[in-house]
Amino acid sequence: MAYNVSSPPGFRRIPFCGCWYPPPQYYSGSKYIGPPHQNSKSYLPLEDMEAHTVIKDVSSRTVLTQTFLNNTAGPIKGLAYSFPLYDGVSVVSFTATIGDIQIQGLVKEKQQARREYNDAVSKGSLAGLLEQVPEASDVFVTSIGNVPAGAKVVVEVVYVGELKHDAESNGIRFTIPSSIAPRYGQTPGSVAGSLPLNTALASSKAADAIRITVDFQSPEGCIIQQIQSPSHPAAVTIGRTTDMPTTSFVPNRGSATLLLGSTNLDKDFVIIANVRDADKPRALLETHATISNQRALMATLVPRFNIAPTYGEIVFIVDRSGSMDGKMQLVTRALTILLKSLPVGVKFNICSFGSRHSFLWPRSKSYTDDNLNQALKHIDTFQADFGGTELHDPVKVTISQRFTDMLLDAIILTDGQIWNQESLFSIIRQATETHKCRFFSLGIGSGASTALVEGIATAGNGFSQFVAENEKMDRKMIRLLKGALTPHIDDYTLEVKYKSDDDDFEMVTAEKAAPKADVTLQTASAMMVT
Repeated sequence: MAYNVSSPPGFRRIPFCGCWYPPPQYYSGSKYIGPPHQNSKSYLPLEDMEAHTVIKDVSSRTVLTQTFLNNTAGPIKGLAYSFPLYDGVSVVSFTATIGDIQIQGLVKEKQQARREYNDAVSKGSLAGLLEQVPEASDVFVTSIGNVPAGAKVVVEVVYVGELKHDAESNGIRFTIPSSIAPRYGQTPGSVAGSLPLNTALASSKAADAIRITVDFQSPEGCIIQQIQSPSHPAAVTIGRTTDMPTTSFVPNRGSATLLLGSTNLDKDFVIIANVRDADKPRALLETHATISNQRALMATLVPRFNIAPTYGEIVFIVDRSGSMDGKMQLVTRALTILLKSLPVGVKFNICSFGSRHSFLWPRSKSYTDDNLNQALKHIDTFQADFGGTELHDPVKVTISQRFTDMLLDAIILTDGQIWNQESLFSIIRQATETHKCRFFSLGIGSGASTALVEGIATAGNGFSQFVAENEKMDRKMIRLLKGALTPHIDDYTLEVKYKSDDDDFEMVTAEKAAPKADVTLQTASAMMVT
């Protein structure tokens, strides 16, 4: 199933999220034979959503709770719940409460988890299954079976992750994604039925239907200087978290709160915090709660190397597919900064892509005033008129027509709406290994796929940045360009030595979860334990 992404301006594409169920004709007895057609699905109304995040140093732990109501006249056999997560997080807990019964997820092998879920549903038992979509690691799908009429479905997902650096503010950036836009290309069968394109999600109008709280707990001596949200009018407090008395003031504590009277979060909720000395190297060591001699280590450092820049070839690969409608002004602003900041001596080119692709010049040209002006006039004509999103061919052609006597650095600007990500990453990894190419990425707009944008940078030995509407971007663009101009480092090694009683490490004690009823949980996310 390929989606028409060259839709007319103003066409609203409903985000990839929601709690839905297929009609009876998609069942043969008790066996689900879906997925249903896009327009045939029905949605449960979302009554309430709450997210509470605790940020310690450069890591976060979020508890996301959403409440749905089965307002149908009978039980639902195959309820599905699809939701987005930021790339790089690990799901550590999944709980579904249906009426008075609570079930908790257990991590099991994928096929075994599916078998046990199907067996439970066929027997009429309550069951749930959480799966991470392999084609896009920022999409999770939960299947919940046999929901009684009139029952409330409360889903709680707990996930942890490492925060991102925001180059514009030189702070730490935390995002709660509101949605994942429909992706172009063949949709994986496991989620094909959960991509609502033109069916509105039911939502309540209750006061404070959305409650998002972010508490900051910085290390001793790391003063929180500023907390801001470029996306929403959040209430910010410096000096205390939400669980502290109102008279308290601790300089390394802070909080941000967002309350909305609707369950529709229109765009990603972004929080940026500036913490003094946040860029100092540090490490966190966590001991396992039940297994002896098992630890997990997370090290954070901001490398600062005094290395002279190199002047090779830089190609800007720009997404002009239909999904970029409304975002081309951001693209033009970003490219203008990048182009005007190029140094004399570098060669550059611009590749536009969608269902087709084209280059400004057959091969990259040297940076001169005339070539710069030609490039600036070219980007002023940009529109989201290239059809679907096909990124493989422009990447392949960029690699094949490079100057073999120069190093190639590519900067991809995209909103990241494709499914077949891993094959693209393989192309990029091969180019970095065989031809010493390097790839950077810029995520454009709210809802950009973090799995794709950050996956490009990881596979290409570069790094990524994100920019949304109404955000400043000058420093982000300069950082991207500086990264592309640094010499290519073929290999490096990081050696960490520690002792269990070393005072330089902050010991984190894991909390034990109370035992709950068993249900299978399958996800690709996992904590790495050494």
